[in-house]
Amino acid sequence: MLFTIAKIAFMNQPEFEESKTFYEARATKKNSILSLYSTCSNKQNKSFMGNKIVLPPYPTGWYSVGLSRELKGGQIRTICFMGEDVVLFRTASGKACVMDAYCPHLGGHFRYGGTVVKDTIRCPFHGFCFDTSGECVSTPYGTKPPPTAIAKTSTVRDINGFLLVNHDAENRKPDWEIPEKDYTGWTQLLSASFDIKSHPQETSENSVDFGHFSVVHGYSDLDTIKPLRTEGP
Repeated sequence: MLFTIAKIAFMNQPEFEESKTFYEARATKKNSILSLYSTCSNKQNKSFMGNKIVLPPYPTGWYSVGLSRELKGGQIRTICFMGEDVVLFRTASGKACVMDAYCPHLGGHFRYGGTVVKDTIRCPFHGFCFDTSGECVSTPYGTKPPPTAIAKTSTVRDINGFLLVNHDAENRKPDWEIPEKDYTGWTQLLSASFDIKSHPQETSENSVDFGHFSVVHGYSDLDTIKPLRTEGP
């Protein structure tokens, strides 16, 4: 499995000496980025084969699919999320949405000829419009929208400069939220990326495994600013 690691930094103004860094990993084929905001429950996300722990390909958690500033109002993108094609779009009112790429009516692909109409996305095949909950709210025929025409959507949070999408292997609602941070006095988000072959849990665990930094990477200039504190399940 191929991931892209991105280093994200904010620089304090006017003193650029201090920085804080966020790491995220881009999962699978296209633009699905795994953020360190993702979480993994031992019970829910690990299975055992003999004495070997078998990790699922997509752990439960929050995944970044891009930077907030990169998605403009009315724009539609196709991305691969959890191995499936979805569309990422922003409505006229500014809300970001991730929806199954194919219209639930007769399978038209929203990205190819589809448009954002106010706070809906319009299918290029028959002109059916869907709101950000996936419900069909209008048809070009003036008839009542079919109740079964419901597009699959994912929970999205446009926060801290990231577009974050929740994934749960059992299709449950998120049981924790991303804390919003105040970046007043910091520069605009900066980013860079590179590819590695790894599992998302490995990259997340290694980022906080101080013990291996000096042994594996030869890096010893580390300080513990605060003691470890955990929250949630």
